[in-house]
Amino acid sequence: MRLNLLDRWDATPLNYAGKNKDISTLLKQNGGIFGTVKDYINVTSYEPIQSEDEVRLYYAALNDDLKAAEFLKQNSRTGGNWNPNSRDIDNRTPLHVAAS
Repeated sequence: MRLNLLDRWDATPLNYAGKNKDISTLLKQNGGIFGTVKDYINVTSYEPIQSEDEVRLYYAALNDDLKAAEFLKQNSRTGGNWNPNSRDIDNRTPLHVAAS
């Protein structure tokens, strides 16, 4: 999983962690850096969510559902379609969503 992917505003998951010290520390310890957040950036291309498993991963990230994320990870090893670096329409990864 890549920790420093930028969303459409050039924010990384560390930007989204905000004042959550535990998440911020964890991201920093693993090489997380802050992005240079912009008010608006015109995104012309992104890799859209491709599968139902990726949609499920976003819901797991949004709801802090680690068990669901782990299940999807295990399922991907047996043929599931799971990409932790997938992007939504705002160019955010599941890690951006989870950190927020």
